[in-house]
Amino acid sequence: AQEALDSSFARADQDTPDDVKRPMTPLRSGSDESLVEWDTMGREGRTFVGRGPDAEQIHDLTGRSAIDPIRVYAGLASAEDAEQRAALAVDDLERAGAFERKYLLVVTTTGTGWVEPSAASGFEYVTGVDSAIVPMQYSHLASWLSFLVDAARAREAGRMLFDAVYEHWLTLPVGDRPELHVFGESLGS
Repeated sequence: AQEALDSSFARADQDTPDDVKRPMTPLRSGSDESLVEWDTMGREGRTFVGRGPDAEQIHDLTGRSAIDPIRVYAGLASAEDAEQRAALAVDDLERAGAFERKYLLVVTTTGTGWVEPSAASGFEYVTGVDSAIVPMQYSHLASWLSFLVDAARAREAGRMLFDAVYEHWLTLPVGDRPELHVFGESLGS
């Protein structure tokens, strides 16, 4: 039942909102330099990396100097399974320089891969964008449908992503690690 529902909802995941454009900065997944292909990220992944504040917007609001934030995202089509998507996300974080930032936020998404925009941008504004954020999609279904047909999938994806980030984080010298934060909403929490 879960596979049939998931495949029927997959078509909507191929759309991209009109105001969302592929990032030009190497600090975002889906860019030319990224290890994650734009077309594999799903609607919510493309929206996540295609929006969000830049250093100038954060400076204008806070009056503090800022650098452009890093946003990495792995969609369902980015790799074969949750473990491979998590590994790809970590590789793209490393490529973008995320482990050299002061703050790193691991986000577990809602069913469709959506990330609460105010939580993500709020983190970037508060940290002065010396930050990186990484979510990973686990379904094409809304959370309530995922809960009904396969709630374990959300837990597995969240655990895989966090564990993959944490494993890499532990290899870094203690004084050079970013502060590690976690956020989740709906089944992602």
